Amino acid sequence: MLRHPAIARQMPTVRRCCFAATILVAVSCTALVCATPRLAEASLTTPAAQAIHAPMREEHRQEDERRAKAEAERLRLEREAALKVQEERLKLEHEAALKAQAKAQSALASPERACKRNDERLARLRASRVRDEVFKFERELACERLRPQVLRLRESVDSD
Repeated sequence: MLRHPAIARQMPTVRRCCFAATILVAVSCTALVCATPRLAEASLTTPAAQAIHAPMREEHRQEDERRAKAEAERLRLEREAALKVQEERLKLEHEAALKAQAKAQSALASPERACKRNDERLARLRASRVRDEVFKFERELACERLRPQVLRLRESVDSD
């Protein structure tokens, strides 16, 4: 590549080594014009200049494609991770709902068992007469049929 002597003298030694970053375009075979790569691309009309810069353009295009593919892959992986997290959350919510439903059904299906357990506990509390236990039992009572008996027990424990 030909360099204009005036331009070469003005370039510091360090920049002469990196002169490939500056594009020199031949104009009417006698004068040379120095331009930045972006400005020079518009004036690359000669086949020789186009042949010199075609590989650089191809490298830039390939680099842009690689970056676009990498970004698309990153976004795809982020979407997959978000979907996986959402699926896990929905699965846990579904399991919790099933457990709550099963618990509610068992409570509805076995009120007799609940009344039997509460009746046994009431008998133990009548024998022990521990005030705090009676109040706790009243809050946790599942059999409404026993509520009047629990209230009478609480009143008798309060009076003691």
